Amino acid sequence: MHTISHEFARRRFPLMIDPQLQGVAWIKQFAGSDETKPLQIARLGNKDLLSKMKVALENGYPMLIENMGEAIDAIIMPVIQRSSVKRGGKFWTKLGDDEVEFNTNFRLYMHTKLSNPHYAPEIQAECTLVNFAVTPQGLEDQLLALVVRKERPEVSGWSRTTTHNKKLKLKTP
Repeated sequence: MHTISHEFARRRFPLMIDPQLQGVAWIKQFAGSDETKPLQIARLGNKDLLSKMKVALENGYPMLIENMGEAIDAIIMPVIQRSSVKRGGKFWTKLGDDEVEFNTNFRLYMHTKLSNPHYAPEIQAECTLVNFAVTPQGLEDQLLALVVRKERPEVSGWSRTTTHNKKLKLKTP
């Protein structure tokens, strides 16, 4: 048995901190748009989680686990860690009591509604934390873009750059 390739093993799955559900909406639109690879959606603790994950793993489908808490169930940690072995040209991983084929096209997206979660260091090391929480600066940028698009449509194609002293510059493309 050979362990999984280094290139494949170093990519980490995203864990989205998303209290306003913006990231989830984007994932559902982005990953759910391919009818040949339907997005599998489950919640941690639901009885269908393992069956949906098995289907997604074997077929290379994207999977979204919604509303996670601060702890991740140990039964799915081998998948999150991408701890797989290669046998006969295929990758295999442990999922519960079964060994499941790990299709390299499989994508996992994890989501929490918690606005300020505290994850253990081992979880942070295994996942890429993506924070979708709204900040005042982000809201200001969005509102400014909407106002410019509405009031001055001819200017809306211009890009904005914030300098170190927080002055806003408009540059032509």
